[in-house]
Amino acid sequence: MSCATTPGLAATASRRGTARCPNGSGVLGVNLWGVINGIRAFVPALVEQNEGHVVNTASLAGLTTIPFMAPYSATKHAVLAISEALFHELTFLGSGVKVSVLCPGFVKTRIADANRNWLEHLGPEPSGEDPTSEMMDPLVRGLVEAGKPAEELAEQVLDAIRAGRFLVLTEPEISKGAVDSRAAALEGSDPTLPLLG
Repeated sequence: MSCATTPGLAATASRRGTARCPNGSGVLGVNLWGVINGIRAFVPALVEQNEGHVVNTASLAGLTTIPFMAPYSATKHAVLAISEALFHELTFLGSGVKVSVLCPGFVKTRIADANRNWLEHLGPEPSGEDPTSEMMDPLVRGLVEAGKPAEELAEQVLDAIRAGRFLVLTEPEISKGAVDSRAAALEGSDPTLPLLG
């Protein structure tokens, strides 16, 4: 048995980040708490039966950061950290339950239209008529349109489950760039933007 926690964006992909959701509560609620609640709901049963596989969805933004999308990047870093901690905890307990975390790049979905899922408790839906949104919207829409098909990612996840692989990286060169950027920062360099090549 496997369980997957794949949160969607509540506070927009096309108009993300601090410009769209100043307190980040929608992004935190869906991207972070969706994973936490999924783990709470399914992992105890998997541990009890001593088998299964948890797949959490982070993002390349869990390996690096994206300008104007700080809350989104923070949640994806958190998902990676939670998944790694869960991996170590299950290993420490000698559990047969395995963990993987998917860190995809852009995927061809309707995420650029995420406002269709706007949560009322966040207040009025932002208009998107600010300079940051006007700059980011066409960029994100283009990247999503050129993204990988979801079916391709699904195959990569199944391969990772079969192989027992922790990280599922759909963009290995960008992922390596993110790691290289962190290593360079440890040596005193400024961070780079691997997503921009």
